Amino acid sequence: MKPKNNKVFCLDCERPKMLFETQKKAENFIKFNSTEIESENGYGPKRAYLCSFCGGWHITSMDRFAGKSEKENMLESYLSDKKLDGHIKYLNGLDQALIIAEVNLEIENVLLEKDVQEVKIEIKNQIEYLKTEIETKKLQKDIESRNKCKELKWRLEALYKIRKQKGLLE
Repeated sequence: MKPKNNKVFCLDCERPKMLFETQKKAENFIKFNSTEIESENGYGPKRAYLCSFCGGWHITSMDRFAGKSEKENMLESYLSDKKLDGHIKYLNGLDQALIIAEVNLEIENVLLEKDVQEVKIEIKNQIEYLKTEIETKKLQKDIESRNKCKELKWRLEALYKIRKQKGLLE
């Protein structure tokens, strides 16, 4: 029985596609469902392929690899442009500055409500939590986890800086 909840809109082919987390899952789907699908539609899935746009695995009824799509070529060209690298660094710098400001504001608010010793304990707990989360995200290989890991590292770095600036070291 084929699943019905794993369809996503793929930006590359501009239509809903079945999305699988791994190649193995996609190939198992083909193995157990291709005959049924072929009897219904006249054609069935033949192979799995990795989608560079959504990072997941799709299935196709095409026997052979057709090459990169026009969008994949455009994306590759765009990413290879040196200007983009500088632009991403600039945006990352802005994101990092926003996180530092956010952490600073959080600590200021906590300082208004609690005494210094409680704040030191809370910061220590936050640091331990962030370290654990970073280690967890490092084990996951998807893009979202890598971006979240980067954000957590910035938050941790901000916490260390602000703790030192405000004299909240233990």
